[in-house]
Amino acid sequence: NVTWVGRDAANGKAFWDINAALKLVEVPLGTKDRPEALVLYPVVEWHRQTTTATPVNKGSGKLALEWFPVPSAGHTMVPFATGNLQYTRDWEKQTWNTSATILGSIWSKNPWLPGAITRLADLTQAVRYYVYLGAEYFDKVPVVTGEPLYTGLARFSGEWNWLSWHDPTYRITQVLLEYTYRRRLSGDDGINRRLGLTAVEANLYLDRKGNLAIGYRYQRGDDPVKDFAYDEQSSVGLKLKF
Repeated sequence: NVTWVGRDAANGKAFWDINAALKLVEVPLGTKDRPEALVLYPVVEWHRQTTTATPVNKGSGKLALEWFPVPSAGHTMVPFATGNLQYTRDWEKQTWNTSATILGSIWSKNPWLPGAITRLADLTQAVRYYVYLGAEYFDKVPVVTGEPLYTGLARFSGEWNWLSWHDPTYRITQVLLEYTYRRRLSGDDGINRRLGLTAVEANLYLDRKGNLAIGYRYQRGDDPVKDFAYDEQSSVGLKLKF
């Protein structure tokens, strides 16, 4: 997605925000009867912000996994875990960084439970949410000198979609909400013990299939992409998924 931010809180000037990710082929590593129980896949990302106050120019390679230890058949809810190991190049600071994340959650097909697609009364709208608990590791954060950073993490992620009556893939508008709370578990200098990040998005899909959208985003809090610098911005952008 490519976003134009109309006003930088630091200096009042506009800037561009670019975020790109490419997920490569999935490798199933589960059992013979459940190969999808454990899936491994690489991802490459690029983040760029042209603001003069806190410029960002980072590229990364990430190895991610998804693990479903219990089959969904016969269970109301099943646990699952996601994890990733990431290696990042920061061209602004001329550094290499390593980070890792492990998150656990539950998934269900029953309405109103985490992971389930819940149709509202008129069947033209649907909501879904997830709740995650986990931990993160960062080997280098500029504001925490001389030691790695460990955090405990809790995250809520929800979406509200307007769909057509007959085709659940048909999508017109979407609202996304995400809140992440981090608790610093190591280090005592340079970074707050409690770190929060809130993001709200509203997307209008031009192709009705979720591939091309114009979106508005509001973000406020301690952003890990900016080494946990406090960030607050509103932006309008073009999003492409293929």
